[in-house]
Amino acid sequence: MCESQTKALIQEQITFFGAGSMAEAIIRGMMARSVVKRGGITVINRSNQARLEELQQQYGVLFQTEDAAKIDLLRRSPVIVLAMKPKDAAQALGQLGPLLSDGQLIISVIAGLSIRTMQTLLGTASSPSPGRCRTHPVRLDWEQQASAFPRRLVKTSVKTYLRYSNL
Repeated sequence: MCESQTKALIQEQITFFGAGSMAEAIIRGMMARSVVKRGGITVINRSNQARLEELQQQYGVLFQTEDAAKIDLLRRSPVIVLAMKPKDAAQALGQLGPLLSDGQLIISVIAGLSIRTMQTLLGTASSPSPGRCRTHPVRLDWEQQASAFPRRLVKTSVKTYLRYSNL
């Protein structure tokens, strides 16, 4: 019997900082489309270990609960997805900023935070090296992508996009 093996598009480890519904939707889509290999995603959050275990069981993600392990993970992760609630962002970004190094990619799905605000909270707004921290907010071009989605797509929010595109 011949088994086909799908090679993941992204080989680097991805860390999700936040484990809510937005993080889960993105993880589900990445796993369903083989964007990342099973075990290629690590998730951390403030304190809800039961939620982390749920995501591990459902999607095969890794997780860290020990503070020292979280710090080490954030220091060495090439890609960090900021997926915490906006009310938790200031504290989390303040702690994350000193851990970042050149070459790390920061992707944010935090609602309502501008790039400038994120850079300020991370402590990178006045950094002498402008490439030290690159923040990339999610932006969807609805008019250009409209033909790819079902007609019942009426709201232009990331959650609606994720729901109707089966991510």
